[in-house]
Formats: sequence, C-alpha cells, structure tokens
Amino acid sequence: MITGHNHTSITVSDMDTMLSFYRDIVGMKLVDSTESKHDDDSATGSGFEGLHMKVVKLKMGAFVLELVDYVNKKGQKLDTRPTNIGSFHIGFTCSDIHAVYADMVAKGVRFKSAPYSWGEGRPSACYGLDPDSNRFELTDDTKFE
Repeated sequence: MITGHNHTSITVSDMDTMLSFYRDIVGMKLVDSTESKHDDDSATGSGFEGLHMKVVKLKMGAFVLELVDYVNKKGQKLDTRPTNIGSFHIGFTCSDIHAVYADMVAKGVRFKSAPYSWGEGRPSACYGLDPDSNRFELTDDTKFE
C-alpha cells in the first residue's frame, strides 16, 4: 500500500547553480546532501555502475525536491515544452504573488509572463524558468495547502 509522497526528483546540469536557485531564491530548506561514486563491486547490477553522483534534498512544507547531478555522465537536455508528454512544472504558493514575482525578476529569474488572473474569483499565476529551463509556477491559490 502506498501511504504518501516521498520526493520528486530532477536531474540537473550543475548542482551548485540549481541548489542556489531552489535554496536561495525559491526559499527551500536544504535537508540532505550526499556525493557518491559507484565504482566498486557493490554497484554491480544497480544500473549506477561507474557513476559519480551529487544528490541534495530540499524541503518546503511537506514537499521534498531531490536534485541529482550525474557528474561524470551528463545526459541530454530534454525538450520540456508544456505540450510535450512528460513535461512538468513545480507549483509554489505565494502570500503575495506580485511581490515574489518582482523579487525574483530583480534577481534575474526568467518568466514567461507577469502574474495574471484566471478570471473573476480565480487565483493568479505566472510561470518562470529555473536555471535548467524547467518550468515552475507561482500562484496565490491556497486551496491545496
């Protein structure tokens, strides 16, 4: 029986850059950091043989985001346009979406648009890009908190 969400993972191009973004700009708390090299017999059959990995876990509320950097075996950048199958975004709730948006823009974060309303009585939202161009959403919708 599945009892809950453990974490969501993103493979990243550069750990320092992505950690700085999610910790220092988004405001997530670093809760775990490991670095490992799978170069002995214990890795046999794991699918990770020969890998040098950096892994961090960040937390905001009950949400845990895992960032994984395959240091010595970089893969290819995926086409994560919103309409492509497998594309994703991470949604963050804001108490003042306009202030958060302005602060992030001042820090050089790229956005697709300024915050906009989905209609009368509906929440506001906007979409930005992290340093690897993964989409995230800012919203003032609190019904899922």
